[in-house]
Order: sequence, then structure tokens, then C-alpha cells
Amino acid sequence: MAERERRWEFYLVFILILGLFAIAIPKFKHALDRAREAQVVSNMHLLKAALEEFASAAGGRYPIDFNSRTTDVYPEAKKKFSVGEKVKKVVNPYTKKSGIGEAVSYLSPGSAAPDSFGAGMVLYIPGRPIKTDDSAPWCNDYLILGYDKTGKKLPYTLKADSLLHRP
Repeated sequence: MAERERRWEFYLVFILILGLFAIAIPKFKHALDRAREAQVVSNMHLLKAALEEFASAAGGRYPIDFNSRTTDVYPEAKKKFSVGEKVKKVVNPYTKKSGIGEAVSYLSPGSAAPDSFGAGMVLYIPGRPIKTDDSAPWCNDYLILGYDKTGKKLPYTLKADSLLHRP
């Protein structure tokens, strides 16, 4: 008889544990999704910091793409680097891949911002290109967008805010 009672207690405990898992797992997945979206927003801020550092070194000029070096767009620049060098270690929280094209990407100037893009991607959209005689094309504004796990645009956007000289 005691063995039957113990078996019944075991089943009851087992069912209670399953019930707790049924409640906890969806909440855990939701928290994980929120954490990954927060990582995308963090990646957006890292890209913005790299762009602002570039503009600081390049006389207020932003690059058209991630390969442009500060000395390409502003020959008098003292520091020589590209935004691509600064963001190559950024990791996409959904795919765990890093670097340009995997975690961050850019569109050509004047492109419309897509409502959907790759999951977890950060997108850089430079403003209208400006060309001077002594430099490669550059721009004086930009837009940064981030995308969630389904590839839909996050309701969070970053824009250029350099207070440096703008022609």
C-alpha cells in the first residue's frame, strides 16, 4: 500500500514539475527575444559610435560605405581608419555571425529603407553623396535601422547628430 501512495506522489510531483516548465519555457523564450533585440539596439549604437568617430576624424564627413577611409573623404585627417574596421567584430545575436554583411550592412545613398531585412541585421543608410575635388564621395547625414528575429524593422532609429562642420 505504501508503495502505491509513493507512486501516486511521484506522479503528482512529476505533473507539477511539467506544469511549471509549461509556464516557464514561454516566458524564458520571450525574455531571450527581448535580450536579442536589445543586442541589436546595442549594435546600432556601436555603429553610430564608429560613424561619429569617423566624422570626428574626417571633419564632420560621414562615409558612403564601410570601406571609405578617413583620409579618402578628408585628406587632412590625422587618423586613418574605416568604419568597417571598427564594426567587424559586431555579432548578429540571431545568427551569431560577425562582421559586415553578416551583422551590419549598408544601402547605397537614396535607397528606401526596407521594412524587412535579415534577422538581427543593423542597416546603415548614408545621406546624399557629396563629392569635392580633393576627396572621395561622402555624406553629411545617415540613418541606422535594426531588424528583429523575423527581419521586421525595429521601432528604433538612429540619425546623424555630429555637431562638427557641415558644408
